[in-house]
Amino acid sequence: MPVPLTKEEACAFLDSKPRPIILTTIGRNGFSHSVPIGYFCVCEDVYVGGRAGIQRFRNA
Repeated sequence: MPVPLTKEEACAFLDSKPRPIILTTIGRNGFSHSVPIGYFCVCEDVYVGGRAGIQRFRNA
């Protein structure tokens, strides 16, 4: 069974080497929507970019 990461471990992992990550959300129709996204971290907050109204934001 997977062990959850602590906040410190998650931040260290995301900061270890910048790379795109895959964000997967589920739409109203029940289908998944996966996209590669860039991100950056500030303390414990993770920021992703995108235009208003795009699918990943509507799903989230």
